[in-house]
Amino acid sequence: MRVLITINPSTCMGIGKCEEIDEHAVNLGDDGIAHPTGIALDEDHARKICEACPTSSISIAGPAE
Repeated sequence: MRVLITINPSTCMGIGKCEEIDEHAVNLGDDGIAHPTGIALDEDHARKICEACPTSSISIAGPAE
């Protein structure tokens, strides 16, 4: 299944572990926090990105349409 991720901007600290895993799925913004690019990801890959976040700011938003 293909899914989308979401990032909570109030808890993201911009550490960048997510971007290290997939720079096409997540970009660190000029504001110092991570932003999802909106691309659909394989669910297992998305979970890997979520689990890598030290502040648990990333979650799976739901299935990609």
